[in-house]
Amino acid sequence: TAAGSPASWTLPAFGSFATGRYPAVHGAGANDGERSTQAGLGPSLPTLAERMQQAGYRTGAIVTNPYLKRSFGIARGFHTYSDALGLAHTPMFIQPLRMLDIPVMGGRYFYRPANIMVDEAMQWWDATQGGPRFLMLHLMDPHDPYNPPAEDVQAVGTTHEDPAEDAYDAEIRFTDRELGRLLDHVNDNTWVIVTADHGETFGEHPDPYPADHWPFTRHGHTLYQELLHVPLMVKAPGLSPGRVDRPIRAFDVVPTILQVAQAEPFTVAGQPLWETIGRTAPTSDHPVGAQAMRFGTEKRAVRLGEDKLITPYRTFAAHAA
Repeated sequence: TAAGSPASWTLPAFGSFATGRYPAVHGAGANDGERSTQAGLGPSLPTLAERMQQAGYRTGAIVTNPYLKRSFGIARGFHTYSDALGLAHTPMFIQPLRMLDIPVMGGRYFYRPANIMVDEAMQWWDATQGGPRFLMLHLMDPHDPYNPPAEDVQAVGTTHEDPAEDAYDAEIRFTDRELGRLLDHVNDNTWVIVTADHGETFGEHPDPYPADHWPFTRHGHTLYQELLHVPLMVKAPGLSPGRVDRPIRAFDVVPTILQVAQAEPFTVAGQPLWETIGRTAPTSDHPVGAQAMRFGTEKRAVRLGEDKLITPYRTFAAHAA
């Protein structure tokens, strides 16, 4: 219930899912302190997929986000890396026009919707029978631009003042239904971990840098909890139902998977999800950090229990030194 993403946008968060390290270490999307960067994953750090591949797993990734394209380095270690974006292969040009309400391609062309992604995931799953498999599936539907199916829009109805929130809820319903198809398809001996790279903001806090990012985006510009608090659910063979309320880093899934797969470990910033592997969790909480803002002056955040500090990067760096 208290899982935190290490960043409020996709590239640095996925870099952490690949390496188990914070963005300042792995480099993907890391902010240099004053402006955003589109740097890729550093080539020297080992990745989870590489270790799974070395352990004899057939590795596959199915993603649909411009910042998860192969060129950013997240593909290292995957036998199969499917990164198609639908028809919007120039999103840096198309998205600003759409944000200005200029009708250029609908949301379903900007990325591949969950039903297509799950279909491909099930095809990959069936084609890799006969050995251990590791699949990273990324579903982008609860993410601007929202364009949920009509049946989900009707089911959710109008419950918010902001229509975007209703569309967001409908996208979550659609994604949940499609993910359910995949869960029904895999066997009971499969570990399934569901989490997210970031959340969305719907006016919970004012934008501190309204002039620094254009067009408007619902994430990447603050380190508040609406962007960093993410779901984290684990389904595993023999794992009893339970609830964990202690602070957890979303990239703690990396050492967990390494341990379950008996793959060669490497240095990570997190710890395994102890409750899922039959171990007792530490009695004291560990801080959950976040960094690598996409827009505006870089800040760092750290949360311990119910307390949280957000501070400018320069102040943080001076204090840490």
